[in-house]
Amino acid sequence: MFVTGNSWTDYGQYYCFTQNTYRLTNNQTLPNASNRAELHLNANVNYYQWVPFFLTIQALCFYIPGWLWMMLQHGSIFDMEAIVREAICLKTIFKFEGRVTRLTNLVNYIASGLKMKMNTDMCKTKWCKHPLDEKNGISTALYLISKLLNVINNIMQLYIIGRFIGFSNFPLAKQFTSSYFPLITFCDIERQTLGKVEINTLQCVLMLNFINEKIFFMLWYWISLLFVLSLTDFIITLVQCLRPQCREALIKFYLQGGEFDDKYFFLLRDERYLHIYIMEFLGLDGVLLLRFINNHAGVKVTQDITVGLWHCFCGFQEFPHFRNFHEFPHTSKDLKFLKFLDYTQHRLKI
Repeated sequence: MFVTGNSWTDYGQYYCFTQNTYRLTNNQTLPNASNRAELHLNANVNYYQWVPFFLTIQALCFYIPGWLWMMLQHGSIFDMEAIVREAICLKTIFKFEGRVTRLTNLVNYIASGLKMKMNTDMCKTKWCKHPLDEKNGISTALYLISKLLNVINNIMQLYIIGRFIGFSNFPLAKQFTSSYFPLITFCDIERQTLGKVEINTLQCVLMLNFINEKIFFMLWYWISLLFVLSLTDFIITLVQCLRPQCREALIKFYLQGGEFDDKYFFLLRDERYLHIYIMEFLGLDGVLLLRFINNHAGVKVTQDITVGLWHCFCGFQEFPHFRNFHEFPHTSKDLKFLKFLDYTQHRLKI
């Protein structure tokens, strides 16, 4: 018989919480000592001790895709996060002179980054040139990878929860059974007595499992919802970034109603020239950056930046950075870009 004093009761509670317990189904009875080894193996309950660590690892996994994206994009030619922060500041500036000065500086910074990307891509050899370089889309590829990692993370979270608890298919709410989170378990405690070892069985009440049951119940459905949302977001972002018609429609929307110089306004009506601006000058990364600015700073700031970049593009032949392109050694793949330069310079003289 197990001693029921307060000291032994407290000891038994702590012992059973730190050691593995086992459960019995409704149709089972407590076996004798010789048959309990198999019961310990098949009905062992030990995962509740690891729940805090498991939840911590889960939370960290949700930060990994965004953390990777932020770290990798900081290594690009221009820092998108810093640009978006500056664009947000423009939203709160109402003085004309101060706003124009900061807007001009921001546009020049973005334009210099785009030009540097084009210059870097032209100097690359065919052995180190990536297909995305021609589309100015390295940052876009990293962003899409981070979106895909979010989807994979949600799938792995659902799978790991099932493996951690011991089931593969989570039942409906009305079928949710406490067999995975038993409130009543049993624990065998060995007591050293004079000349022999006694094994006492203690019936334990694991109130923590009541909380764990609700936590994992909510986690399963919450992560399932996140999976649907992240998958939908990935598909939409993939289409918006990679489909040329979507990029052209977006930039044309930003250019509508903008304030243009007279010599650049008429060039806006040339579809071929506009196509080169969107596909070659802005590229995938430039359009993605404008999406970020629109999401955080609003349409007006995005429109002003897009118009400013259009002015920079139309006047790019005035920059020595572009006039010296023909002095670089070129590969066969660079001829397409040189034709683009000749074409745009010719169009600007018309």
